[in-house]
Amino acid sequence: MATRRFATLAAAISLSAAAASAQPPADIAAGNRAIGKANDQPATFKLYGPLAEAPPYREAKITRDLAYGPGPRNLLDVFQPVAPGRPRAVVIYFSGGISSRTSGDTRAAVDGGPATPGPFYDNIMLWAAKHDLVGVNTDRAKWQGASWDAGTRDVAATVKWVKANIARYGGDPNRIFLFGHGYGGSDVTTYLAHQEFWDGGSPGVKGAILISAPLNIAPLMGPPGARAGNPMFEAAHSNLEGMKASRVPLYMGSAEMGEDGTNASADLLRQELCRKACPAHDVYKDHG
Repeated sequence: MATRRFATLAAAISLSAAAASAQPPADIAAGNRAIGKANDQPATFKLYGPLAEAPPYREAKITRDLAYGPGPRNLLDVFQPVAPGRPRAVVIYFSGGISSRTSGDTRAAVDGGPATPGPFYDNIMLWAAKHDLVGVNTDRAKWQGASWDAGTRDVAATVKWVKANIARYGGDPNRIFLFGHGYGGSDVTTYLAHQEFWDGGSPGVKGAILISAPLNIAPLMGPPGARAGNPMFEAAHSNLEGMKASRVPLYMGSAEMGEDGTNASADLLRQELCRKACPAHDVYKDHG
């Protein structure tokens, strides 16, 4: 059986090496096991917070709060390596359901959640810059009270902005990769599966990373986890057939202690894709 390896992205960002080194230290692994499958953000940040670099960062030149659309959340940050060089591959990160760019206190004020330390996901952008990539960290509309495709339309708008503007930040608009975690992965999957969101007749990206993303793969299964009532997961908006037809290379990662519904939807999608070409896949041990 043919295997769809994520060769282009692996060459650009040493993805296999990143997966191999993803095992957390013993104390953090024990903490993750104690949390289990619960989505306990304060406990998780308490474990990982001491590992995060504090700004200002030496590894990257950062441009924040660039507008890619008219909405209040249509903002992104660009991290580029400090050293000059030829145009670099671009990784756009879409976080899992919370603001990825603001500090915990700001996010708490906006979203009504608990305050958590530090800028969200700067670590992924710093990782990109250290690996000679341009990183783009972006926010999307909240799904509550919005149309089923609100987040996906923001993915599409981000891709369009990056293709038009990233060259001025040292990025190559012809080498764009999408990285979606959690709900971010859900929106990325919908973007890849539904051509109506594409600009110019193609998705405009070289590959995509899906990490612990709950997937709409009706009729193979219903809404994963506790997502009944979320319009993203209505059967009419299934991504199954579109993903089976997609030619965009995938890398899929699953947390060992991820939600049962999330991991189950990823496993079922992989089984379907493997009828034609298997995406690369890793399970991250001791991660929740």
